[in-house]
Amino acid sequence: MNPIDNQQFVPTLSISRYPKQRHDSLKGWNGADTLLVEHVIQHINPSQTVAIFNDEFGALSCALDDYQQVWYSDSYLAHQGVQSNRADNHLSPITTYSTMAVQQDCDVWLIKIPKSLSHLEHQLATISEQAHKDQPIILSAMVKYLNKGTFKLIERYLGPLSTSLAKYKARLIFTQLSKTPTPSPYPRSWQALPYPWQLSDHANVFCLGKLDIGTRFLLEHMPEGEFKQIIDLGCGNGLLSLAALDRWPQAHITCCDESLMATESTRTNLKRNFPEQPPRYQVLADHCLSQQPNECADLILCNPPFHQQQTISTAIARQMFTDAKRCLTPQGQLCVIANRHLPYWPMLKKSFQTVKILASNAKFVILIATK
Repeated sequence: MNPIDNQQFVPTLSISRYPKQRHDSLKGWNGADTLLVEHVIQHINPSQTVAIFNDEFGALSCALDDYQQVWYSDSYLAHQGVQSNRADNHLSPITTYSTMAVQQDCDVWLIKIPKSLSHLEHQLATISEQAHKDQPIILSAMVKYLNKGTFKLIERYLGPLSTSLAKYKARLIFTQLSKTPTPSPYPRSWQALPYPWQLSDHANVFCLGKLDIGTRFLLEHMPEGEFKQIIDLGCGNGLLSLAALDRWPQAHITCCDESLMATESTRTNLKRNFPEQPPRYQVLADHCLSQQPNECADLILCNPPFHQQQTISTAIARQMFTDAKRCLTPQGQLCVIANRHLPYWPMLKKSFQTVKILASNAKFVILIATK
């Protein structure tokens, strides 16, 4: 394979990040994709079925189109991105699966190591219950993201490992199943003290099994007012939705997140803590609010991420704010909790009629933007 350039992942393929951003200089693949594809093409027969995990934008799927694939990701964006890039490269759509359960047979397991060690642990555990002892299991990551915890998890759930030489600033990890299969320790149950809510978090939920300090601060300073249609944008495990259901008993809550494990955790947690029928909520996997109609909410609660996988970016927050403005009714409010150093105030001032500080401390600021 020829070295990659700035435009193409492999000759004849063009891979873009998803969603496509104007003037976006970031690529839709990295050296870990390239190294893994090189190895598979050179050493794995195309007659074999490969399971592909955590393919961020479909680079692996497109490059390995000659192979029968079983494709897994927790990311709604990744599910959309793989189909988009396959279409751009004139490849047929594929069936995609969530990483919550691994049920399909394959011959070779290919894993792009995810950002979250708990998510990796869940995947290794589920693979240990499905893989045969002679099947190759190949993991790939950029060298800067590998740590002792990664190697320990692989050895605990699968068995001894070896590594490739570093190339493209990436490295491959080779192993096979030699350990006794171990069930996944997720989802994890816990109580969000001092609140009464009983929670169950899947492996890739933000701040798994604990109340993160940003959410805690917002729970202590929720907006004042009477609201009927509320959106929890980037809902995680649904903590803010639980607070909204409790605080505004006449309101309907729409919960959105791009993590399939997050939406499933939210669905479970709301049903457990608010079992009334009919439910006053709906839970959706979405890219920001792309599936929501105009002027559908009078309050949107938002704790924006500033990473897309391992890449630091404000692009997702910017899209969240754009979608929020479209979805708010006139005089509707967007309530944002954020680290003080992030540039959200000027971003909001460009789009909203007023932006005020609801509360702040040494680390966080809560902003109220009114349409």
